[in-house]
Order: sequence, then C-alpha cells, then structure tokens
Amino acid sequence: MFNLYFERLNQLTQHFEETWQGGAMPAALFSATSGDLPLTFDTDLESGPRVGYWVSLASGISCTSDPKAIGRSKEVVVLDALVQFACDPQLAGYRPGCIEITDEAVGNFLKKELKGTGIEVRIVEQAHVVRQVFALMDIEDGVISKVFNLDEPSMFDANDIWEDDEEWGIAPATSVPGVTHSQMRDFTKAAAAYYKAQPWRHLDDIDLIEIHQPQLLHKPNRIQYFSMLGHGHEAAGLVLFTSKEQHAHFSLAREDQLNDSLWHVTFGLAKHMPQGDLDDWETHCWELGGPEAYPLPLEIDPEGNFRRPGRHVLALMEGLLRAMTQINPKALMQGPCEMNVDTFTGKQNFCLEWVDQPQLRQDIAQIRKQLSKNLGIGDDF
Repeated sequence: MFNLYFERLNQLTQHFEETWQGGAMPAALFSATSGDLPLTFDTDLESGPRVGYWVSLASGISCTSDPKAIGRSKEVVVLDALVQFACDPQLAGYRPGCIEITDEAVGNFLKKELKGTGIEVRIVEQAHVVRQVFALMDIEDGVISKVFNLDEPSMFDANDIWEDDEEWGIAPATSVPGVTHSQMRDFTKAAAAYYKAQPWRHLDDIDLIEIHQPQLLHKPNRIQYFSMLGHGHEAAGLVLFTSKEQHAHFSLAREDQLNDSLWHVTFGLAKHMPQGDLDDWETHCWELGGPEAYPLPLEIDPEGNFRRPGRHVLALMEGLLRAMTQINPKALMQGPCEMNVDTFTGKQNFCLEWVDQPQLRQDIAQIRKQLSKNLGIGDDF
C-alpha cells in the first residue's frame, strides 16, 4: 500500500543524533494571539480542533501545522506537522533519528505510520522543550496551564520547581527557551576541561576576578565579577557577582545581606542533578570531567528559589570555564589577562583581572581566628 508520508520522509537524509519533541495543541490559540476571535476555554480549547507542532532539541527551531486545516484528528495533524518540518529545507530538510511525544495514542499511531523510516518513536512522561513553541506566542500563562493540563498533564513550566515524594526537583537546562542541546554539549565540554585542570588550586573563593570583557546585561544587574570554589575542599565551581559588596557578603556568609540572586556553576554527584539533565546526558553522551563532576548551572534567589540560565548567561559561564582553563590563574594577579575564547555563540574576547581585597582577607582571618578560639581547634580548618 502506498504511504505518502513514508515516501516523502525516506527521500530525505537522516540525522540519527537528532531528537524532536512534539504533540498537538488547540488551534484556538492562534485565534487568541491574532485577536480575530474570542478565546473561550470551555469550547475552543477543550473540544476544538488541534494543530500539530514539533521542536528540534538540537537547534531549538519549531514548526506547527496549518491552523486552518481543521477537521482532522490530532494524530493526523501531528504527523502532518512532522512531515512538513522534515521536508522544509529552511527549517530542517532531513528526518530525525528519534521523536518524543507524551500522548500515548498519538505515539502508537506514529509508530505504525513511520515504520520503515528509521525514526524511533518514544512515548515519554515529560517533553521538556515544548514550551518553546508557546514562548513565541503572546498567550497568558493561565491559558497555557489549562492547555497543558488537558493535552499533556505531565509537562511543567520552564521555571517551575516541583516536589516529589523524596526531594525538590529542578527543571532541566534545556527547558529554558533558546537553550538547546547543542549549547549544553559545548557547555559540558568546557566544564569537563575546567574540572580536569582544577584552576581553583591556585586561587580561593576570596580571590575575586573582574570581568572587563565581555559585558553581559546592564548596570546594576551586570555580571562583573566571579570567584572560584574548591580551594578549601568544598564543592568545586564558579560564583558570579554583580558587585564587590555582593562578593563580600557571600564570603563573610552574611546571608541576611544577600538581597540579590546569585548565578552558580557547581560540580557534584549524579544524584544531586535534575533528572532531566541526567536523561539528556545519557541520550546525548555529553562530556564529564569525573564521577563527581556533573556541572549544574543555576541561579538561587534569597528565598531559595531556583532558575536555570538563558543562553546568554550560559554562554558567559562556558566562556569563563574555558578562559580559566587556558590561563595560569596566578598570572591574573600580575595584571589584566586578555584571550579569545570559542563559545557556542561564537568567538569572544575575554579580559579578566584579579582584584586585591586586603580588608576582606583581614576580616575573614579575624573570623577564622575567633572561631578557632571558640571551638578549641587549630587555625587550619
């Protein structure tokens, strides 16, 4: 029996390493964004027609089927969108190695229709990047939540924190719109090289390094400094700061004066990583600097809430990890160090310089001396 979908897909080359995630969403959402029709949840979203959509995990590019092609089942519109995405040379121009979908009925339909194309169909509990489709549309969060509860109840917001039976969970890195698996691949390469080089052996967390270039964001929120963790046998990593004062409060453990969020990259065990990140590690075979070297890029606010970095902050983190691998950390103490660093977003010029803070060192020395006296232990702790 002739299968048009099969024939069109098999004419394309296959990128076996590529994974796409997709599903169906209400066609009424397109009316809601254009303003042509009023959006009524009870009718349009719950029982109205659907459009299919797909997102490439590698590129972040998405594709939806024609919202005017109503009257078809959600299985068919999802398949239509897949073929449209694959056959469009501006979007893809190839067929993926794997597709993931949360709807079991649609997944089983696709397994039957795509048999012989070499595309693996996975029915998964969570599709972490599908919100990238909605991020491009001006839709209220409440409406999106209702859509997700209807069609894909296991999905979660890119910034959501949820609690399961055992511990708090954190959204995966690629749940943030614009952060792709390709960018995380480059970030993990930089993190693995940094961990193996162990530049924190030469500088401790009191050593503040100023970022003259590149400049990310604008004052007062611009990231201007960072320090390295790991010298005092604590977990290795980086902490980014917007000011010297913020670094001082962090170094002196004055949590009550830390009124701003802090971006970190910390290294740890697999059991401390978000499950979504671990799944991506297994799927995409990202690099690792050691069994205790899973890098976790994260922002923590004063209330203890978590946020994953967007592509610009993640690129800065990648660049800092690569820069500290390339130079001798002690050279920073002699004056500004400039270097060109390859990052996912392109070649960047980095200019870094160690900041002398004698008063901070004196304050910390006094605190340690008092602690050692109170606890009856030596100064080396």
